[in-house]
Amino acid sequence: WLLMLCWFIAVIAISGPAVNKQSLPVYSNEQGRVLVMDMSLSMYATDQKPNRLSQAKFRATDFLTNLTEGETGLIAFAGDAFTISPLTRDKSTLLNLLPTLTPDIMPVRGSDLSAAIELAQQLLSQGGHITGDIIIMTDGVNPQQYTDAAKALDNSRYRVSVMAFGTQQGAAIQLPDGQLMRDNRGEIVIDKTDFKLLEKLVSPTGGLMI
Repeated sequence: WLLMLCWFIAVIAISGPAVNKQSLPVYSNEQGRVLVMDMSLSMYATDQKPNRLSQAKFRATDFLTNLTEGETGLIAFAGDAFTISPLTRDKSTLLNLLPTLTPDIMPVRGSDLSAAIELAQQLLSQGGHITGDIIIMTDGVNPQQYTDAAKALDNSRYRVSVMAFGTQQGAAIQLPDGQLMRDNRGEIVIDKTDFKLLEKLVSPTGGLMI
């Protein structure tokens, strides 16, 4: 018996067994959401007083203040999208970051909503959320931007809702230095909000447009 035991131990030792740890995705059942803030220059338009940007910040502050559960991330976008805060349960951190957001701090000019949507989906997926909400605060998209954003949402498992700012009549864009934004011909830019495109954007995901 001693010889058999020694032989058994030797065979096991020679075979060199190993225990491997395999990473498996862990999914969260709690609510996950990403707040996406438009920081394009058109948010300085004055058809909502004092401008669209200020109104968006007011609404975002109300939204964050009233959250009671789940994780929330914060993204800002202009010509590209940037993570301001990953998913967190600490809404006070988000409330402290929100006032610092302005178009002036964005390194790329423009309005690339599709990049923001893709980044928001990444944050939710990395946070283990099979489902979740993407809440976009913007003053609209043009037809090409709508097409790109719709492609980014193709087969998405996340619900997209929009709080829209601006008016169909539009208004001039007053920059922080007091000057009105002008185009290449020197004409004052009047920026209008296309609510129909935003409604069309949220419809496939079952979201709301306000």
